Amino acid sequence: FKIAGGGSNSSEGKVATVEDQEQLKKLEEIKDILLAGGYFRARISTLDPFDKVVGGICWCISASQVKIDFQLLFEEHARIGDKVLLAENIQKSLVQMKCPFRLQSQQILFLDCIKLFPVVQWLVKKVIEVREETGDQIRVFSESQFNKEYELPQETAITQTKKEGQKYVNSVFNRYGPTRQYRVSSRRPSRVKKDRADEEDRVHRTLLEYGYGHLYTMALHTKPREDEPAIPGMAQGGPDPSKEQAELAKKKEERMMKSMAAVKGDMVRIEGSVVSQFVGLASDEIAKQGEEYSKTHEEVNQITTDVNQKAYSEQQHQRLVSKTQTQIDNQKGVLTEYKAKHDKLLQQVQNYQSHFDKITSECEELQTGINKMMQQQTPQNTKVLADLRALVALNESLKAQIEQFRNNCRDQKAFWDQQVANLGKS
Repeated sequence: FKIAGGGSNSSEGKVATVEDQEQLKKLEEIKDILLAGGYFRARISTLDPFDKVVGGICWCISASQVKIDFQLLFEEHARIGDKVLLAENIQKSLVQMKCPFRLQSQQILFLDCIKLFPVVQWLVKKVIEVREETGDQIRVFSESQFNKEYELPQETAITQTKKEGQKYVNSVFNRYGPTRQYRVSSRRPSRVKKDRADEEDRVHRTLLEYGYGHLYTMALHTKPREDEPAIPGMAQGGPDPSKEQAELAKKKEERMMKSMAAVKGDMVRIEGSVVSQFVGLASDEIAKQGEEYSKTHEEVNQITTDVNQKAYSEQQHQRLVSKTQTQIDNQKGVLTEYKAKHDKLLQQVQNYQSHFDKITSECEELQTGINKMMQQQTPQNTKVLADLRALVALNESLKAQIEQFRNNCRDQKAFWDQQVANLGKS
């Protein structure tokens, strides 16, 4: 990167030198700004300053997501004609982007860093603003694309738990769902035009079939809103129905119940009085057969209940056996661990015992020798024995001093080895 400067006298040469220094300083600042904005090709040492700066400007214009009518085909180490065309397109693009700093194409081509610095600073700031605006959207889109193909371990566990929970909820709904308690034995032919009273009769009859007839009675005791039509049989003047209306509703419910047969399980218990109207059989015989069937059905239900209780007891027993077996396995593991510790401690005790026996034997031998020497002591060799005891004590003292000296030398050697190693690392 060279900026031409010159003059006929020394003053012009000094001005050119100062200007060159300012240009170089601004060039370094431009590269730092581009690096901070995310254009890391400005760090490549093999590229010339034009490719670093102009490449960074093209990258900023593209990353700002502003629609421009010019193509910025940037190529490194391009020819001079391509550089001129690129500089002109950059100038037009900046004008279209409403850049507050005006640039000429020759300032871009000849790399006037003093003029380029505020433009690059404005472009990098615009790129950062665009990133802040679109960062959350890109992050959410990336997460959605990731979730389409992959799952995190905790998400897999949550999904499995949801599936198991959904199965349990479905089983609860299926088990405790609405159960038909009565069934209409005969239905009237449907009319083409049904008035509101007939529709409410069908609603009341359906509620009775599923054991929710009290809901209709509760509706009679509820005062309707102004925008809702009143329910037939309901008092219009107050919240409580009259005696006549309550008696009318009761008779209506009894009349509906006469046309219904009780349902037990999936079977229908048909009353003789209803069936006799259709088949012409004796009501007593039909009632008798119905009672026999009811008894048989109750016996079957009792047997089923006993079998279910037995199966439940077996399951409880199996769970108890499994739990006990697990506890036994755990206790076996603990027993094995304690046994290994016991064997290890026993081996240590045996080693200590053998060492103790050895020391005891040596002490006995020493005591025997001492006693033997004491028996040989006479007035003539008393002085010699005293000298001998002194020499033995001196020998033991010297041995202790030698051992202490060796330990001291060993510690000092380790200390100086550590010092040498630290010096080598530094």
